[in-house]
Amino acid sequence: NRFDEVYKGPGDNFFGTLSASRPEIYPIYWSQAQMQARQSEEMANAQSFLNRLWTFESDGKQWFNPDVSVIYPDRIRRRPPGTTSKGLGAHTDSGALERWLLPA
Repeated sequence: NRFDEVYKGPGDNFFGTLSASRPEIYPIYWSQAQMQARQSEEMANAQSFLNRLWTFESDGKQWFNPDVSVIYPDRIRRRPPGTTSKGLGAHTDSGALERWLLPA
């Protein structure tokens, strides 16, 4: 798709020390393709299915609606052919979980 030729924006160089020596994570959050993927019916069905694996109702109280998901704006991650890096290890994004634990 000629991404390397077309993309002119910044890279965060998080993986700048890799032998590939080019960024693999790009600060693109709200592109048309990302929004279409996040809002697709297939994605909504998958999220609803996964949300229903949790106990969302108990003692007559509904804790959350399993059919409503929050869109999370993750960046584009790209691994060019030949890249040996597996990217980020297991982690929690800064504040992502903690923000939901505090009362509104």
